[in-house]
Amino acid sequence: MIQVCVCGLINHPNNPDLYLAVSRKNNPNDFGLPGGKFEKEDIRYDWGLEREIIEETGLKTILNTNELFVNIENNNIVLTYKGIIHYKQHPDEIKTEETGEVKWLLASQLITGSFADYNKKMFDFFGIKYD
Repeated sequence: MIQVCVCGLINHPNNPDLYLAVSRKNNPNDFGLPGGKFEKEDIRYDWGLEREIIEETGLKTILNTNELFVNIENNNIVLTYKGIIHYKQHPDEIKTEETGEVKWLLASQLITGSFADYNKKMFDFFGIKYD
C-alpha cells in the first residue's frame, strides 16, 4: 500500500541558514524535518503538514505551496513544502507534548542520520548548499 507523507522545510525568520528540525522519538540525536503521515481527514496535503508542524513544534507556519519537492521511493510518496514561521509568532516559542526534541539546525546538520539521503535530494532540488 502506498503511504503519503508530508514534511516542511521551514526557515528561521531571522537566520535563513537555519531550518526547523525534530528528532526521532526513539533517538534524540537523529534529526529530520517536521512532518508525518497524511491523514484523509486533513483533506489537503498542506493542511496535513500544518497540523503535523503544530503537533510537533507548537509553531504555526505559512507554507509556499508553489515550492514543493516530491520524492517517490518504495511505497512512500514524500511531499516537502517550503515555508516560514507565522509572522506573529516568535520562532523560539516551541511548545510541544511530543517526545522528540525541536531545534533550529543548519542544512549540513540535516544531511546525517536516518533522513540524510532524502534531505540531500531535497536540498539539491531547492538549490540549498549543505556542505
